[in-house]
Amino acid sequence: MIHVAQRRFFILVEGIAFREVARRVHSQVNAMDWMDQYWIGPIRKRWDEAHWSTTHWAKVVMGSACGIGVLASLISLACSSGLRSSPSSFMARADIQPTSSASAVNGTATFTEEDGEVTVVVNVRNAFPSGSAGLRGLHIHEEGKCGATKSDNGAVTPAGAAGGHWNPTRAPHGYPDQAAHHLGDLGNIEIKPDGTGTLIFKTREFHVREGANSVLGRAIVFHQLADDGVSQPLGNAGVRAGCGVIIRDY
Repeated sequence: MIHVAQRRFFILVEGIAFREVARRVHSQVNAMDWMDQYWIGPIRKRWDEAHWSTTHWAKVVMGSACGIGVLASLISLACSSGLRSSPSSFMARADIQPTSSASAVNGTATFTEEDGEVTVVVNVRNAFPSGSAGLRGLHIHEEGKCGATKSDNGAVTPAGAAGGHWNPTRAPHGYPDQAAHHLGDLGNIEIKPDGTGTLIFKTREFHVREGANSVLGRAIVFHQLADDGVSQPLGNAGVRAGCGVIIRDY
């Protein structure tokens, strides 16, 4: 007969070990719930029983062996199904706000990455001047700041703190479908006569997840004029009328 203290020690080790295994695959197969109900629970229930016979121990050992086999099968199934413990999609957002009292533009920008492709959706309203339809430049800028800056001669640049276009490859400015362009070049958003506009843009050139070429911590800027796609380095898009910092949303 195994000593009671030894029995309890072995039960504790077994419970902790298999709970840890279950925790690591919980997101794929809900293994912890299964083990709590059918495995760890019964072991815990027997914890305070006064005596276990050799037959009882044999049953526990055999049950554990069977449990290991079942769990191994579940893990294999999860892996073969392509399930991952890390997120498969990543999201970020920016709230676009006016950069000065001369602007009333506001809106949102969302960035969703799935399987390496990023979908950018920008919605704006109150684009100025009111009632003036047309194209307006839209870019991602280097710094995640929207404050104004002032030059030595006193000239104020709304959202000047956002810096220049996001351009880690030091490419010339251009439209996003051109061979040479900044990573931050989103082209133009079309504004309707009611002052609203929507842009949907897809790319694999940058990411939402953290790491190289991540859009996180940068700023999206709405310009007063159209981006001509030619003028360097900013496309002659005019005043920075709206700005929002891109933050993680996952």
